[in-house]
Amino acid sequence: MNSDSTSQSPHHTDKSPITNLSTIVENGTVYPNDENRDRFMDIALITGDWIWETDESGKYSYLSDNVQNIIGYTASELINQHFSYLMSSESIQNALPIIQNSIASGSNYTNIETIKIAKDNRCVYFLTSGKPIYNKDGKIVGYRGIDKDITGIKLAEKEKEKLLFSLKESQRLEALGTLAGGIAHDFNNILGSILGYAQLLQMDSSGNEKSMRYTQQIINGCNRAKNLTLQILEFSRQQESQSAPNTPVLVASMLKEKIKMLQASIPTSINLVTKIDKDAGYVLVSPTDIHQIITNLATNAMQAMEEKRGNITIGIQNITLDSSNDTLSREIGIPYGKYVSIYVEDDGRGMRPETVEKIFDPYFSTKTGGYGTGLGLSVVHGIVNRSNGGIKIDSELNKGTKITIYFPQQFPEKRKMASDLAPVKIDNMGHGKVLFVDDEQMLVDLGKMMLEKIGYEPLAVKSPRNALEIIQKNPDSFDIVITDLTMPEIQGIELAEKIKAIRPTLPVVLVTGFCDITTTARANASCIDEVLAKPLSINALAIALQKLLPRKV
Repeated sequence: MNSDSTSQSPHHTDKSPITNLSTIVENGTVYPNDENRDRFMDIALITGDWIWETDESGKYSYLSDNVQNIIGYTASELINQHFSYLMSSESIQNALPIIQNSIASGSNYTNIETIKIAKDNRCVYFLTSGKPIYNKDGKIVGYRGIDKDITGIKLAEKEKEKLLFSLKESQRLEALGTLAGGIAHDFNNILGSILGYAQLLQMDSSGNEKSMRYTQQIINGCNRAKNLTLQILEFSRQQESQSAPNTPVLVASMLKEKIKMLQASIPTSINLVTKIDKDAGYVLVSPTDIHQIITNLATNAMQAMEEKRGNITIGIQNITLDSSNDTLSREIGIPYGKYVSIYVEDDGRGMRPETVEKIFDPYFSTKTGGYGTGLGLSVVHGIVNRSNGGIKIDSELNKGTKITIYFPQQFPEKRKMASDLAPVKIDNMGHGKVLFVDDEQMLVDLGKMMLEKIGYEPLAVKSPRNALEIIQKNPDSFDIVITDLTMPEIQGIELAEKIKAIRPTLPVVLVTGFCDITTTARANASCIDEVLAKPLSINALAIALQKLLPRKV
């Protein structure tokens, strides 16, 4: 039999479909031609598989009618086409030589996996089996066989592989997150020591302008490092933010800080352009979320640059959606109103429309060679959804991409807010006895000094068990307790519960760098009166204590 793979255009034919049925023998009985034909036709109609015959040149001489249900082409469209006609390039390279070798040797072939392209351009997977057809003289005059459709099985296998990959990726990120969380915890303690001593030094240098300026730079650096720690903790899933924050933030100022950090990581061959409207308004998005958005979008833009050359533009501005731009409002699915838009634009390779449709899917990535997890834009999409915002993507192949994010603009009341960045200034000294608990000796020493500096009488201890024994012996000896969250022997929340069981009215302040502050306060409202974030600043400490221990008149 000839294995020539030449193909012709599909056309109709009147050729009789079954030519060799008289050779069918069962249990030693040769059936008459019409009986064989009826039996064969019944089987071909009932089975869900594609039954076929080819002639000596490998062209189809018969195909069962259900071929149209499987692959879209009618039997008459494929008659006289070579059996390789619809094979994918992969099957022509891998499966076709195996089939041709069997045909050349006149032997059967069984369950050869092939892929054929359907009329609607789908890939349809088959297990192909065939055996020779002999004439009365014993000469091979063709082949007959079955193509079993296994597309459903193959798609299920691919989905399983995808899920296994996602599971492995999640496990890898979980392990990395645990490591990052541990590093962030230790870093927070070190940072707290630097920040605390810098603030103490600043308070002692109030008459020295140069010392005040120097210490303020240290404090500013500590607060930038504090934001980085928050980002690490959020990555480690120990500082997850499931909803928008309660305090509106001014995005423009955060964006300027973030762009300074990006400059260090972007190659000098890429020109970073900023277009920041200084009047851009407030939004209900955490600084950590803004950091993640800009980091992910800028990283994608940088990686889209061919040969790492081109321009990246990061901008922010106010925009009003109304009837004049109704199309935009409907396209991104957000109502009319005032918004703050953040956009990142590059002149890189751009994307096809089908890629744009998938870029927010978890684990989808256009990067090859192990680069990229496919999580970045999925995270961005989640942040925008939580904040009731919208995303617009404009991309054209070989011309670049612009991703614009719209956050509802907020209009907070103008009020002076305490900040760790502000110079330390305690207007009213406090009063009262404070039990301070932390398992880090340097923070125990620092906490004692900070409390003394703002007027309190502290007893600072390193052991939570020791602290509990002190309260048990004399429950009325302190006005307030300040405890770290993560400690050996007894955790901070457990210590607070035990203290409240002894003296329910004794205020307890929890200091933590690990969990969401508002969530912790809500979940433990019965035993926690206030929650402070690490690294602990004198400003935040003074405000919390004055709130819980108001000055007696």
